[in-house]
Amino acid sequence: MDVRTTEAAEDEFLKLPLRMRARVLLVYERLERWPEVSGHKALKADWAGFSSLRTGDYRVIFHLLPEPDDPQFIEVVRVAHRRDVYD
Repeated sequence: MDVRTTEAAEDEFLKLPLRMRARVLLVYERLERWPEVSGHKALKADWAGFSSLRTGDYRVIFHLLPEPDDPQFIEVVRVAHRRDVYD
C-alpha cells in the first residue's frame, strides 16, 4: 500500500530527534503492508475514522483514502509525542 504524508506531518517528522525519525520510518514500512499491520488503534470522537500506531512515546496518526487511479492509499496526518498528538 502506498503511504503518503501531509505537509503538517512531514514538518512534524523533520522536527523529531534523529533516533525517533528512524523509528517512525519503520512504522511507515509497517503501514506499507496494510492490512496485515498489528497494533494499530482505531480512534474515536474528534479523530473518528483515523487510526494510530505507537513507537515509544510517539504516535503516528493515519487514515485510508481512496484515489481515482489506485484503490486506496494511507495518509499520515500527524507524527508527534503522545501528550500533543491528539490536540
